[in-house]
Amino acid sequence: MSLRILFAGGGTGGHLFPGIAVAEELGRRVPEVEICFAGSTRPIEQQILAQTSYRHLQLEMEPSTGFRRHPFRSLHRFRKACQFAAAELTHFNPETVIGLGGFASLPFVWAASRQHRPVMLLEQNIIAGRATKLGSYFANQLCLSFPETQGRLSPKPEHIVTGNPVRQSILQSVIRSVPSSARKKLIVLGGSQGAHNLNTLVLHAIRTLQTELKDWEIYHQAGEQDETRVRDGYQQLSIDVKVAPFFERLEELYHGATLAICRAGATTLAELACAGCPAILVPYPHAMADHQTENARYFEANGAAILSPEPASGFDNVDASESDQNRLGQHLQRLLEQPDKLIAMQQAMRNLSRPTAAATVVDLLLQ
Repeated sequence: MSLRILFAGGGTGGHLFPGIAVAEELGRRVPEVEICFAGSTRPIEQQILAQTSYRHLQLEMEPSTGFRRHPFRSLHRFRKACQFAAAELTHFNPETVIGLGGFASLPFVWAASRQHRPVMLLEQNIIAGRATKLGSYFANQLCLSFPETQGRLSPKPEHIVTGNPVRQSILQSVIRSVPSSARKKLIVLGGSQGAHNLNTLVLHAIRTLQTELKDWEIYHQAGEQDETRVRDGYQQLSIDVKVAPFFERLEELYHGATLAICRAGATTLAELACAGCPAILVPYPHAMADHQTENARYFEANGAAILSPEPASGFDNVDASESDQNRLGQHLQRLLEQPDKLIAMQQAMRNLSRPTAAATVVDLLLQ
């Protein structure tokens, strides 16, 4: 069986990793499948896809926010991107185009529709992103991660709740047994690009809980721009923490993880759910339509996480109370004092997992 599939979109790990999960499952089920990824020129996207064998097409595009600042330049580049997408689709001739989200997905979704090729979209968040909203008017199928997914989505495509696909390396890692003698593990994830404010909050919280965490393993993904600052911060505290700008083998982090402190991107949450790792969630406050807060509320309502927003007063505000600045530390301390609650949250996380999401998406593709 000959099959060609093009995955369009990316820009962040949150968009790319579900596509890679589906590509892996496709390769397992249809060994002769030809797969191509088309996305942005962002370094993180290049870094992630460089670890795979998939072909990677890069679009020179303005971000969606650029339309307000430079409307004519943005429109010109978008038109050129659509022309490029149409030519590449004609050359590669895929049976289906899968939109992963991110503005770079739209030229290929639009061009595929114009060429009467089937289009499937993967939406990771509980509030659909702009690319999914626009792309839904050109799509045949829309795969949702949450039953409650909101947004102005076209009723035209078939809406299917598949869950958010998770890569095989993570699924295989988390089912490995953890020795009873293993130390408890705290992982801090700022997303594929790090998170400066989250790093600041975590350093402040751990500073007040050095004694309670002295026997824990701690791993902190700080992002490239913040790595040195975070590493120096832990050295000043005399705490042995493994700090990296980006952990390429996240499956090793998830294996045996007791607790995570992280943003509330949907792909991270899907991976944590499969790992059965509860979390204290600090949503990125400037995410489009505040979708990370809605993701976090869903997991908190199901008993799998604690929502701890960034302090509204800011980090440099002299009038901000110590309680406001260290809300994260207070949540962490309460969990350290209540191991039974942590165990209950671990089970609640597992209950939200959808480890067969990638297989479900591939079933739809092969129908």
